[in-house]
Amino acid sequence: MIDAEKSRATYMHIAQVQNSLVQHPGMNELLMKFREAMHYRDCTGIPKNYLVYGPPGVGKSTLRKCIEQEFPQITKDDRLLRPVLSVTIPSRPTIKNVAEEILAVLGDPCFAKGSSADKTHRIIHAVRDLGIKMFLFDEGQHFVEGGNKNTPREAADWLKVLIDTSRASTILLGTEPVKKILEANDQLRRRFSAVQELKPFSISSSKSANEFAAIIRHVDRKLGLPNTIDFSDSGLIGSLHYATNGVMDYIMKLLIEAYRLALEDGRTQITRILLEEAFTQSIWVDGVGTMNPFNSKFVNKYLDYQNGMPFRK
Repeated sequence: MIDAEKSRATYMHIAQVQNSLVQHPGMNELLMKFREAMHYRDCTGIPKNYLVYGPPGVGKSTLRKCIEQEFPQITKDDRLLRPVLSVTIPSRPTIKNVAEEILAVLGDPCFAKGSSADKTHRIIHAVRDLGIKMFLFDEGQHFVEGGNKNTPREAADWLKVLIDTSRASTILLGTEPVKKILEANDQLRRRFSAVQELKPFSISSSKSANEFAAIIRHVDRKLGLPNTIDFSDSGLIGSLHYATNGVMDYIMKLLIEAYRLALEDGRTQITRILLEEAFTQSIWVDGVGTMNPFNSKFVNKYLDYQNGMPFRK
C-alpha cells in the first residue's frame, strides 16, 4: 500500500513537471511581441498578425498555453470578456468545420447549424460581444496537408476576411508547411507583421550551449532529486543534444524517464548510466551501443541519417 502511495505521488509529480511551462529565449521574444500586439490593437484598433512555425516538439503548444494563461477570460461589470480565442485546426479542414470548431469553443449550442457564411457572421458577433482581441490558431499546417488542393487558397481568403471584419489580431501556429497559407494570398501575406521560426535548441556557440544547459538544469531542479546532474563531464552537453536533437519534448521525455529510473534504483542523481537507459526506454528502442549518445562507443553523429532513426525527417 505504501509503495502504491509512493508511486502515485511520483506519477503526480512527473505529471506536474511534464505540464510545467518551460520557456526558452526564442519563446520569450515571441511572447513580448504578442503582448505588444495586444496593446497596439487596444490603442489603435489595428490588428497585428504573426505566423509562427517550427518542427514538432519545439514548444508551440507551450507558447499557446502561455498566451492562454496570460490573457484569461474575465468578468468585468457583469460581462464575460475573452481576450484570446484559442482553436485547433481540424486534421481535415474546410472553412465550414473550422468555423464550427470556433463556435464550439465559444460554446455556441448550434455550432453545426448554418452555412459557412452564417457561421462566420456569428463568429464576428461573438468577437464584439466577448471582446475578443486575438485569435490563436494551432496546427495551421492542416490547411496545407489535410485538405484538398484548393484548401490553402480558400483558407487564406477566409482568414483575410476574418481578420478584416473582426479586427482581431491573429497568431497562426504550425509546422513549416503552414507558411504556404501566406503564399496563397498576397493580401493576406501583407496583413501579417512577421513570420517567425521557433527552432530547437542549438549548441553551435557557447551562448546557445549555455542556454541549452540552463534548460537541462531547470528541468533537473524541478524534478527535485537530492543531487543535480553533474556537468563536470565535459561531453555530457553534447550527449544530451545528440539524444534530444535540441527539441524540448524529447528533453522532457529523456529527463523524466531518467528521474523515474533513479527513483526505482534508489539513486539520488541523474547520471550518464541512467540517461543511457532512459534514451532507449523513452526515445529510441534501438538506441543501444554505438547508437546511444550516452554510450562510450557512440558514433558522434546526429541520429537523422538513416531511416528508422528518431530524428529522421
